[in-house]
Amino acid sequence: MTSKDFILIGVELLENQNIEEILSHYKNEKLYKLPFNVLQKLGIKRTDGHFDIVFNEIKSQVEMRFVFDKKVVVEYADENIELKRDQAILLAISYKFTIEVLKNLLEETGFKVKSLILNGDKTYVLVLGQTRKL
Repeated sequence: MTSKDFILIGVELLENQNIEEILSHYKNEKLYKLPFNVLQKLGIKRTDGHFDIVFNEIKSQVEMRFVFDKKVVVEYADENIELKRDQAILLAISYKFTIEVLKNLLEETGFKVKSLILNGDKTYVLVLGQTRKL
């Protein structure tokens, strides 16, 4: 990248929201289809388990897991892999930023924040960053 390059990032913010509201955005069948596609290719069926969506407060991230409701055996690379009841597979992570953390991350990775635009209730932000001269 050169100093003439820009990056545009849009993220849901952690501040000004409660955790249940954030989690509600991730609890829907349409969203489950993409990460479940990987398991489906291994022969796992949607009826083999359920999704568990939680907020990890230590890591400030939403975590999406598929939890098995019964024992499932998957054949992969000529081996049988047994997945037990209540065993979970982490399928997706969505990190949640505060404005300050996001700005610091951009600065630490070589970007200067040129513009920062919040939505009306300050739950989403668009940040325009430009690479700094080397």
